[in-house]
Amino acid sequence: MGYFVKKTLTGYREVSGGYSDPDAEYYIESIAEYERDIKNFRRAEKEAMDAKANAAKLKLDYETAINKRSYDMIYKMQEYEAELNKRAAEQAEELRQEVKDRDDIIISLKDALSRARGIASNEKDLNANLIRIMTERANQARGITPKKESDGYIVLSTTEWKEKYTEDEWDTEEHEVEYAEKREAAIQQGYLKVNRKEADVWKSVLQTPYDSSLLLEHIRDRIEYDLLKGGVLYDIGCQQMAEIIYRGDYMEFVSDDGIPENGLYNWRYRANFREGFWEMEIFTTKSLRVPEHRRPPRWMKGQKNGRKKAAEAETVSAGADS
Repeated sequence: MGYFVKKTLTGYREVSGGYSDPDAEYYIESIAEYERDIKNFRRAEKEAMDAKANAAKLKLDYETAINKRSYDMIYKMQEYEAELNKRAAEQAEELRQEVKDRDDIIISLKDALSRARGIASNEKDLNANLIRIMTERANQARGITPKKESDGYIVLSTTEWKEKYTEDEWDTEEHEVEYAEKREAAIQQGYLKVNRKEADVWKSVLQTPYDSSLLLEHIRDRIEYDLLKGGVLYDIGCQQMAEIIYRGDYMEFVSDDGIPENGLYNWRYRANFREGFWEMEIFTTKSLRVPEHRRPPRWMKGQKNGRKKAAEAETVSAGADS
């Protein structure tokens, strides 16, 4: 068996660490070992050459088969592509005709839409003008000034009110989710406790400028728009209004900063035929701050005198309109 050596002045000296010894410079083996290694090397070399030749043959055979299949596939794909092109041309022609027909329809619809928008714009202007005239007449009839600038909403009264409501108390969030549609079962099993509570709130009567002879369905959206977006609520110290789906459910209102605010949580409409206007009962979590221009004119405090002056004002207004 061979061994690793280091060349010295006197010849070769075997190193103790073998191949990993840092002093190893040469490897010495016998002639028999050398011949054996040569034979193993040549055998491995021949096997590698044979494997390479076999791989080349396999590759050639595979490429030949692939090329044959490719030619067949290309031919079939060309036939298929020609058929697709034919169908595509036919469909394109059908689509062109369909697009032309749709373009004609679109042009017709655009014309109709333009006419509809013109009509809607005219009706919107007419509606706004009617609301303005109605509000001005209502203001004049009630002695509200200035009649052209005022939106016609006044607070007739505001009263303390006890609001009774219930509040759910669940033992766990899991039961609240599981028994959301099975409240009676949750109560029987003790998962849900319904607490009855009272809150000190305020009930106020808000008179609108809209005549009591109008159908509520025709003016409801306008009134609720005036309350929130028209600034009526904010003007009387109410910062928020519950969404319609929560109307009637007592709740507390807070600002985005977490500060408690006054909120409108319930409202009811009533037609006051004696005074001649639609009114609202509004329920707020806190008392209102009613400025002077939102209060009834002084003559309205006596109803008899008020109705008399309203009739006189209406007579004057009718004469002016004629």
